[in-house]
Amino acid sequence: MKPSFYPLLSPLFALLLLINSVQASETPPAEELNEERKPVRLEKITIVLEGEEVQKQEGIHEWSAKAAQLCMEYFPIFDKIFETEGFVPQNEMTLIFRKMDGVANASGTTIRISADWIRRAPGDFGMVAHEMIHVIQRYPGGRREGGVGIPGWAMEGITDFARHAYYEPDVLMRPVNLETNKYTDSYQITGGFFMWIEHVYDKEFVKKLNQHARSRTWSDDVFEKYTSKGPDELWKEYVEFLRTIEGTRILPTRDFGREKLGSTYTVQQQEQSPQQRQRRRD
Repeated sequence: MKPSFYPLLSPLFALLLLINSVQASETPPAEELNEERKPVRLEKITIVLEGEEVQKQEGIHEWSAKAAQLCMEYFPIFDKIFETEGFVPQNEMTLIFRKMDGVANASGTTIRISADWIRRAPGDFGMVAHEMIHVIQRYPGGRREGGVGIPGWAMEGITDFARHAYYEPDVLMRPVNLETNKYTDSYQITGGFFMWIEHVYDKEFVKKLNQHARSRTWSDDVFEKYTSKGPDELWKEYVEFLRTIEGTRILPTRDFGREKLGSTYTVQQQEQSPQQRQRRRD
């Protein structure tokens, strides 16, 4: 399906993609996932280019369309990974490209992406996968009567675990400082730690953390419950494992046998930034 752009609210432009017009075969099933519940597929993605400068940015129309295609194909896959009884994510999403600080963020069903960032790092589609996972998670946060929400470091760790375990397992993760980093340092640091726990102790560890996050039954005791060891002891073991890896950088395909879940979506090598190409060579 060839997308077209049209005015939404001047000076905004939007791209509306109706997913039900895409053949189901374009989103291959993830055979290794539980088939008990049919995955939720996006029925509508709205892309907004905010402001005239962003609308005229070279390549942004093509980039945003590819980002939408990524979401169309991977949303049902990640929905199945984070499936929780009694919870179904919404089937609509909005991608907003704007001038902003930072790289990207997500709230509700909306993802906001820095137009400047994609100019500097045009190969960073993993960022889109990360924020899309947040849209699916929608964890109830903070302390509430009868339960405790998941802490931010663990939520971001789960998100980057999924990003690197299932979407881009052939990309090196952030190096770990063996002296100063700890398991609560979030994002790729925590995500790599969770991946190691799944490899060594419990292959469904992150799925179980997801259940605790959804039900507001989080506790640091979850580590001991599923591994018989506390997080500090596990982190020490993980650090010893990292000492055997050159550069202390996890490569999921190499270190844990992770493979990208099946999809027709690919990012061409020439579209990656110099920084990302260097990261693959490191």
